[in-house]
Amino acid sequence: MITWIVFDYLFPMWNLRKPSGKHAIGVSDLHFVDDSRPMWFDDHPMFKRKVLGGPFPCRELMIRVYYPSVITPHSKKEMYVEDSVITSSLASFFKVPTFLMNHMKYIQTHCYKNSTPLKEKFPVLIFSHGYGGINSHNTLLCSELCSHGYIVFSISHPGDGNTVVYPDGRVAMFDDVIYKKSKVLNEQELFQLRNYQLRIRIQDVHYMIEQIKRMNEDPESAFYGLLDTQNIGVFGHSFGGASSVGTAFENADVKAALSLDGWTWTLNKEIIEKPIGTPVMFLNAEKNTVGFYPTDEENDRIKELIMGNAPHGYNIYIKGAIHHNFHDFALISPAMTYLGAIGPLNPNLCLDIVNICSIWFFDKHLKKKNLDIRMLYSIPELEEITYM
Repeated sequence: MITWIVFDYLFPMWNLRKPSGKHAIGVSDLHFVDDSRPMWFDDHPMFKRKVLGGPFPCRELMIRVYYPSVITPHSKKEMYVEDSVITSSLASFFKVPTFLMNHMKYIQTHCYKNSTPLKEKFPVLIFSHGYGGINSHNTLLCSELCSHGYIVFSISHPGDGNTVVYPDGRVAMFDDVIYKKSKVLNEQELFQLRNYQLRIRIQDVHYMIEQIKRMNEDPESAFYGLLDTQNIGVFGHSFGGASSVGTAFENADVKAALSLDGWTWTLNKEIIEKPIGTPVMFLNAEKNTVGFYPTDEENDRIKELIMGNAPHGYNIYIKGAIHHNFHDFALISPAMTYLGAIGPLNPNLCLDIVNICSIWFFDKHLKKKNLDIRMLYSIPELEEITYM
């Protein structure tokens, strides 16, 4: 008994919290092949690279979709991660002991695998993970949003995402050569590299928007007629935050964009000075301690510029949070705080704040609810809220 109490303390992610919304959650993994593009950096003159693994003649995406679902006594819960290749790769990328990641293989989510979708139409959200992440990176947030009446498509971005396992057993490995190269580039070269990666990611999101519209019109699709393609939102963490905002600049189908401590400095400078036709929210760490940004001031300047060109813009800072507080791995163990991977803010509380702000934003701008920004003022950890 004592052993299990200690284990639950050291690895609280073992017991994921149940989402607060009224809908049960189904989850399925979908495989898409985009034969119009190469898999990775195959066509780049400066950073020419092929993704490790494969073979991959073109770009192939794995998508995890969360949807309001009908649950039966035979429904089975999905595991958080099922493959040791993924957990080992994640441990290496985040520079934490392997055992901290390995126990994720034994964690059950509150999502039911391949269960039947609820026969109602819901707004659509597309999630883009951070650099080195996976498409289950923010399972808690995706599940929470789904339970409140959204269908969420979470993209794996092969190459700069972590290990991706395909249905036929092929594996796309994280490109650590590009990662190491980024450490020795000057500021201009680093921007060129990251901006090219961002272009690939944005194209992934564009592609998925088209696939979502196709599925909605396909009588053979499990999601036929269930996807409200007039109300599509995009959101993401870190590099995924920039991917989401970048997509919103280019795609009129996007009606709201949310960035979780995003890499806005990777966006094209010519783009960010133009009007963005959709509401945008930035949820930010209190301070940058990861070293991903050229300067905090430049990142903040870009956010303010984008907000000023948006029909509705929100810029929020969470006191005591740092970059990795914004995804599930913050809950792996209390050791994450001592390792400096997350900030002093209680990780459960931080993710609660992210959930509340995300639901408020998408409910207001996709479901058209009459919500006041002052609803968020009661959260004491929000040290600064700017809106336009």
